[in-house]
Amino acid sequence: MMKRTCNWLIATFMIVWLSACSVLPAPAPPPATAAPETVQIQAEDAGSTITLHTGGLLEVALNGNMTTGYAWEPQDLDTRILQTEGEMDYRSDSQALGASGVFRWRFKAAAAGETVLKMIYHRSFETDTPPLETFEVNIVVQP
Repeated sequence: MMKRTCNWLIATFMIVWLSACSVLPAPAPPPATAAPETVQIQAEDAGSTITLHTGGLLEVALNGNMTTGYAWEPQDLDTRILQTEGEMDYRSDSQALGASGVFRWRFKAAAAGETVLKMIYHRSFETDTPPLETFEVNIVVQP
């Protein structure tokens, strides 16, 4: 008799416990992480002010010709505010020998603040020669 009562109590407890579990709300799904904003600029944007939020990306596309030995590179980059993201990418406009193309750089807005992004088009091996071209934009990074 005692064994039957004990089994009945355990069965009753399990039914009550399982019923309670079924009325509990399901846990909320984790918040969706939005992709960081990406702002794209090119030569026509020189001299302008670009606003980003921390974590946002800036893509710079500038025309040039790598076959001449010239390349676009950032100069005096304030890495507290703006950091390079990956390597420079160069794509030729055609398969023709000596064809020009587009240099692409990506920068990440690392922290709030203001800085100037200066890019120079030069031959890195010509250290005493001024750059052939320069490109500058003002960068404002907001939290």
